[in-house]
Amino acid sequence: MATSTGSFLPGSLKAWEPSLRPANPEDAREITNIYEDVYKGTYSYKEYQDKDYISNDISQGNSSWYVIEDQMASNEIVGVISGAIDDINWRVYVRGMMIRPDWQGLGGTTRLFGEVFKDFMKRYKGKVNILWSETRTASLKPQMVGERVGFVPLGILPHKDVFFNERESPVITGIFSSEAWKERETTMNIIPGIVPIHDIIAKMLRPMRKDHLIESQVHPITFSIKSKVGVQISPLNHGYRRYTFSLSSSDDSIQLDANLQCMNAEHLVCMCKDPGKLLLLLRSALKRLSWEGFQYVEGSSGTENPMVQQAFMQAGFTPTGYLPAWDLTRDGRRVDRIVWGWTSHDRVKLQSCFTRKSKRLFEILREAWEKTRQCHPANPIPVPNAIAQL
Repeated sequence: MATSTGSFLPGSLKAWEPSLRPANPEDAREITNIYEDVYKGTYSYKEYQDKDYISNDISQGNSSWYVIEDQMASNEIVGVISGAIDDINWRVYVRGMMIRPDWQGLGGTTRLFGEVFKDFMKRYKGKVNILWSETRTASLKPQMVGERVGFVPLGILPHKDVFFNERESPVITGIFSSEAWKERETTMNIIPGIVPIHDIIAKMLRPMRKDHLIESQVHPITFSIKSKVGVQISPLNHGYRRYTFSLSSSDDSIQLDANLQCMNAEHLVCMCKDPGKLLLLLRSALKRLSWEGFQYVEGSSGTENPMVQQAFMQAGFTPTGYLPAWDLTRDGRRVDRIVWGWTSHDRVKLQSCFTRKSKRLFEILREAWEKTRQCHPANPIPVPNAIAQL
């Protein structure tokens, strides 16, 4: 794959001729240099500053990496974009869309990024139905680039990330192929607080407008569980930790991966089907992680069990996004996911720049967050004062 387009910014001192090509392992050093140039050593996801990690990521085929060269500067590598392949759910997580500072603002990059997205869909036709990203909100430009090639906002993650030593609230965005909708489950059983979030996204995604929503009024989960919660902490590479919270009386547990650079925890894996036990595990996790200074925790649930959604709500999480057709089940159906977030900061007052679409979504989320405070106070289920470390 190769594409190029001439571009000149009137009044600027630089013209350039950008050209796009797939990266190879030998490009890893230049790619890490781009992360360093753009973020001045403050990037909080340290694996992208490790040339061996990037070289292996390129060579093993788990991701697709592209570099942007300037043909007017002896094919110097001036930009990078990559996508991590989820071959279980047929999704690509688009990440690392960045250009060296001296080349920013010269134009032409939107077209190049659009070419990358088309190449993803072409290269993985029949294997990828969704491209998605977590887009920065310090300025409008990253969101606008995504929206120009078809991405729509699906969620807002309050105070999740740290860039240039400041907390930011990225927007989850996604673009869907027609195949993503064909086998999607269109009946959802959800609690009332999720309905407006579903509906605002349905206004941007036409296939969702025929969904059948079962709006379930559920009672708070109230009972006594006589079980201790233990936590096992395992160090991971590049400044990560894995936390596994488990009940002493059963095999139920949840797992989170935490980033010590930006003090967030995500990739929640639930090995617990009972809503009451899940509530205890979630609240215990928040208690431990907030005590350690973590400022953001994220998880997700399905749309088929309102009591599980209630467990997240009562534990202190709030809905932050709605992801249609997100997971692929063993029987070939695509099912939606609800994103849940907790933050130690005021989620209602975000210092962010939003496009018109993402601002409308934020306004709906803000209303949901306010109602959560009023309608779902902290549940009185006891949480151990000291969580045992296994």
